[in-house]
Amino acid sequence: MSPRVISVEGYVSSVSVCDDLIYTLVHHSSWSVRVYDSDYQLIGSWRHEESNVYFNQLVVRKDSVLVPHRGSQTIIQYGLTGEVERRIPFIMLKNLFDSIWLCDVITPRCFDNVQQ
Repeated sequence: MSPRVISVEGYVSSVSVCDDLIYTLVHHSSWSVRVYDSDYQLIGSWRHEESNVYFNQLVVRKDSVLVPHRGSQTIIQYGLTGEVERRIPFIMLKNLFDSIWLCDVITPRCFDNVQQ
């Protein structure tokens, strides 16, 4: 087994790789986005406020990290270092399985429609 692995407490719900950085959405008593370099070293993290503990997903696109927030029925758009850039209303986020298709919604052909 390779010694080059990412080890976390809790569980990883989603992973996305962009520009040689690994973005993970991790749940351990609360949600957090953790960013690792290509050597699997943690280089940044921030907390994602969400009460759902079952499943969540992130999408990294260009210079943004997008994570659904079911409580407010929004998609939170973070900058690559964790600052909240905006909250995109998305009333279709009603239950814990809705984020399964978030990757399909945040695509080049649909991204402008979601941003509004």
